Amino acid sequence: MTLTLNTTRYLILHLVDQQLVMLPLDQLAEVFNLPLTQIVSIPDVPPAVMGVCNWRGEVTWVVDLGYLLGFAPLYQKGFSQTIYKVVLLQVDNQYVGLAVPKIGELINCSVQQVQDAGFSHINSNLARCLRGYYLYGDRQMVLAIDGHALMQLLVGD
Repeated sequence: MTLTLNTTRYLILHLVDQQLVMLPLDQLAEVFNLPLTQIVSIPDVPPAVMGVCNWRGEVTWVVDLGYLLGFAPLYQKGFSQTIYKVVLLQVDNQYVGLAVPKIGELINCSVQQVQDAGFSHINSNLARCLRGYYLYGDRQMVLAIDGHALMQLLVGD
């Protein structure tokens, strides 16, 4: 498959409440399974921070991506999962694990296909990271998230 200059590869991620988001593949380092038992809780951190894990010998923060963006948390009532999918976001030399219940597929999306969001009432964290939306498959809305903005949100300006 040939990509044009204005086409980017994205990885679709499923959140707890059936919302789909996508992140540019070039901002992701790895995808791995992480048992809940391997996440070490850290006191006095924001609620979206699940804790830290050992990734290839390095201590890496793990964040509930959906909860951070204003959607339902992974630990919501009625949802139980002992192994999470973690997408390792890489911006410059910084890494953070984004925990989600399910990984979707890789898609190619042109700049023209990402529509301006124009949402008026959204979570402020989502507003900082949202680049627009893409109508996928049977016209399901997938939110396009910018990894650089997401990393700035997590580590500060």
